Amino acid sequence: MGPTARSRGASGHAAVNAGAQHRRMELAAILELYALEGRGTRLNVGMNRVQHAWQCARLARNAGAAPSLQLAAWLHEMGEMRRGLHDPEAGLAGEGHAVAPARQGAAWLEPLFGAAVAEPVALQAAARRCLASTKPDFRRRIPAGWLAQIERDGGLQTPREARLFLQRPYAPQAIRLCLWDADAHDPGLWPPSLESALDTLRRLMWLLQTAAPLPAAVVMPRAGVGRRLTARPRGS
Repeated sequence: MGPTARSRGASGHAAVNAGAQHRRMELAAILELYALEGRGTRLNVGMNRVQHAWQCARLARNAGAAPSLQLAAWLHEMGEMRRGLHDPEAGLAGEGHAVAPARQGAAWLEPLFGAAVAEPVALQAAARRCLASTKPDFRRRIPAGWLAQIERDGGLQTPREARLFLQRPYAPQAIRLCLWDADAHDPGLWPPSLESALDTLRRLMWLLQTAAPLPAAVVMPRAGVGRRLTARPRGS
């Protein structure tokens, strides 16, 4: 192998390593963000985002959903959570989900976990409109504020719009996710611990990541004290 070929090979390896490092940072950032959110409370519903996400993912798991849809249930509020880092009052539970943050969150998730995780998240606004149009009982079970958000998202779908939506890739998964999201608002239902909840999330991310492995360990901030969560090998 000549010097030019070796140089190209080294450059290629460097690019791969840089991409792997970026993914490790993003996956660690998810766990750190959920660790921080797990200590907070949404004052309007008496819950925090980790509690809601855990309930949503628990419903998905109990329904026999694929791991990709379970992870979508965990991460369906990533757009709002990332926006909340800059605006703590934005996107509180029970107030509906703005279209832009949901799509932004899905766009951020897709390179990390693929379309099977990202697309059900991206389609949440349309799924709510479809369910509100075709399932009258859905409007009675959704959190306060969702009807107003549905109107902002475009209102009820016509029968033709609903049929066309249901033919889209990942629409059935988006519908299921929307139903779990609506039901995951029990202030009295908590995971056994924040650590066990985040360990479940970490395992799903490890299983479904598209490229680089998780870091060997990430520090989960907890009231100013770092608590270490060690990644386990695939299949453990």
